[in-house]
Amino acid sequence: MNTSMISNRLRGETSPYLLQHADNPVDWYPWGDEAFEKALSEDKPIFLSVGYSACHWCHVMAHESFEDEQVAAILNRAFVSIKVDREERPDVDAVYMEACRLMTGGGGWPLTVFLTPDQKPFYAGTYYPKRSGYGRPGLIELLEVVEKEWRTNHKAILKNAEILVSELNKEEKTGHLHGFSDTISAQYSYLKHTFDTVYGGFGQAPKFPMPSNLLFLAEYGKRRKDASAIKMFFATLDAMYRGGIYDHIGGGFARYSTDREWLVPHFEKMLYDNAQLIKVYSEAYLQSGKELYKEILMECSNYLSKELQNGEGGFYSAQDADSEGREGLYYLFSPEEIDKVLGKESGARFAKAYGITPSGNFEGKSIPNLIGKELLHPSDYRNEKEQLYVFRKKRMKLHIDDKYLSFWNALAADGLASAYKSTGEEGLLTLARNALAFIKNKLTDGKNVYTSYKNGKHTMGCVLEDAAAYISACIGLYNATFEEHYLKEAYARTESVIDEFWDDEKGGFFLTPHSGQKLISRPKEFYDGVTPSGNALMYYNILYLTEAEGIILAEVRKEIKDKLAKFLDKTGSAAAQGYYAYAKLKEEHFARLVCVIPEDTDRQSFIDDHREALFAYDIVLFTPPTDTYKLMGGLVTFYACESGACHPPVNVLPQI
Repeated sequence: MNTSMISNRLRGETSPYLLQHADNPVDWYPWGDEAFEKALSEDKPIFLSVGYSACHWCHVMAHESFEDEQVAAILNRAFVSIKVDREERPDVDAVYMEACRLMTGGGGWPLTVFLTPDQKPFYAGTYYPKRSGYGRPGLIELLEVVEKEWRTNHKAILKNAEILVSELNKEEKTGHLHGFSDTISAQYSYLKHTFDTVYGGFGQAPKFPMPSNLLFLAEYGKRRKDASAIKMFFATLDAMYRGGIYDHIGGGFARYSTDREWLVPHFEKMLYDNAQLIKVYSEAYLQSGKELYKEILMECSNYLSKELQNGEGGFYSAQDADSEGREGLYYLFSPEEIDKVLGKESGARFAKAYGITPSGNFEGKSIPNLIGKELLHPSDYRNEKEQLYVFRKKRMKLHIDDKYLSFWNALAADGLASAYKSTGEEGLLTLARNALAFIKNKLTDGKNVYTSYKNGKHTMGCVLEDAAAYISACIGLYNATFEEHYLKEAYARTESVIDEFWDDEKGGFFLTPHSGQKLISRPKEFYDGVTPSGNALMYYNILYLTEAEGIILAEVRKEIKDKLAKFLDKTGSAAAQGYYAYAKLKEEHFARLVCVIPEDTDRQSFIDDHREALFAYDIVLFTPPTDTYKLMGGLVTFYACESGACHPPVNVLPQI
C-alpha cells in the first residue's frame, strides 16, 4: 500500500506546524481522543512528536524521516502517531519534556516520546536521524526495537511507565527557607560567577539572551547601587548587539547564538525573544540615556510591526530559520552581493564595517556583525541597510508561523509599553495598546485567556502563562498610561487565576486550570526558561496589586512567596523573574505615590504635564479625596512612600 495516499488528519488543523506535516505519508493524528481510542483498541504504543514551525531540527527530522515512505510504513503499521505543536499545547509539551529530562537528563525539540495507549511515557529523546550514525541511534532501528519490545516485553514496559508517572507526580521537596533578600544576593553571585568577561552573557556556547536574568541584573544594580551588576548588564547588551544574533539589516534578534561570541545564531526569530528584549533595552535606555539603546529597541519594534503583523493588532509567533532548505541562507551576504546593491565604493565601506569578507564566517558567506569593530549605531549606514533589506526581501520568502499566542503577545504588549515609557514614542504605545486589545478581543472570555488564535477561532486550551502574562501586560499598560481600566482588568483576571489555577492544598499555581483537560501529570512550573514562568509572573502581579491597593490577596501572596522561596532553595538560578519582581517591588528604594485629584482638575492634563516625574515611581495611583487621602488647600496632593517610609502629604510632586 502506498502510505502517501493516507489522509493523516492534520489538514483540518490551524497550527502552522501541524499543517507542515499534513502531507506526510505518516498517518498523523492531532492530540485527542480519536488517537487514544485507536491505540487502546489496537493495543499499539503511541509515537508522540512535539515541535514548532520555526524549529530547524524539526524540519531536518521531518525531511529525513516523516516524509520517508520506509519510516512511515513502520509508524503506520506498529504505532499510533501523534503530532503536537508545543506552542499550541504547552501543557502537553511540559509534561512530556519533563519525562524526557527524567529519562535522559536533557531535552529539546523535536521531542520524541513513546507512550502506552493510556499516554504514559516509557522512552524519550529528541532528534533522531533516519539511520544510526555518529554515535546516535537511527529512527528506523529505534522503531523496530520498540515494536519488538512492545510485543515481547509488554509487562515490563507498562511497569516502568507507571514508575515514571509516579516520579512525574512527586511534589517537590521543601528544603530550608532563606530570606528572599539573601536568595537574591545568591542569584546575583551566581550570575557574577558565570559571567563571560570577554564576550558578555553567561556561560559558554550556546548562549541565550535570557531576558529575565538581564532585567534582574538591571534592577539589582539600580536598587543596591551595585556597579558590577550594572556593568554586566550593559556589557551583555552591547555584545549581543555587536554579534550576528542581532539582524543588522532588518532589526530584531535571533533565538540564540551557537557560539560564545554571539556571532552565529540559530537564525529563527521568535516573538517572545524580541518582545522581552525590547523591555530590556528600554531599561538600558532609561538608566543610561544612550541613544544606541533607543535605536536598538526602535529597530526591534519596527521588526515586529513590519514582519510579524498583518493589521489585526496582534503579532505572529515566529519567522523560520531556513530558506531553500538551508539554515540562515536568507541572512548571509558575500562582498559581491554587497557591491551589486551598493556599488563598489559604498559596498567596500559597508563590507569592512560589518565584517563581510570573501572567505565568510558561516558556510562560505558572511553574517553581518560588529564583533571587534567600532560600535556603530543602527542609524549608521541607514540608507545602505535599507537597500540591502529590499534586496534581501526578494530572496525566497521565510516561512512565518502565523498563529497568535496570547502569552507572547502579552510579552510584546508589556515590552512595548516599557519602550513607550522610556522613549515617549507614541507609535510604541499604539502598538502596545493594539496588542493587548487583540488578546482581549480574540483570546479571552469572562473566565479564560486562551493560548492560540488563527483563522478566526481560538483554541479551547489555556495555561497559567497565558493569563499571568496578560495581567502583567495590563499592569504594564497602566504604568505607561495611568488609565484605570487596565488596572481593573488586572485585578479581575487575577481573581480568575486564583480561582482556576491556585493549589489550595499545597500552594503555588498549577500550569493548567482546574477545569482543563486532564493529563497524566499536572505540573507546577517555577523555573524560567527563555520566557518567565507563570508562577514568577503571578508573583510579580500579586506583589504589584497588593502594593497598589492592598486588596485581599495578602495570604495568597505570602503562599506564593513561600512556595517560590522553597523552589529557589533547590534550583538557585532558575527563577530570575521572581527575583526581579522582589527586587523591583520589595527591595530598597521602592517608591509608591498616591495622587489626590480635586474634582475640578483635568486628570489627563495633569498626567501629561508631569509624566516624566510620575514615571520615576514604581507604583502611581490616583484617587479623589477620601477619609484616608485628604486634599491640602484644595490642591492636588501627593502621598509618597519610599524605602519603607511614608512622607507627609505635600502639594508639590516629590522628585526621586
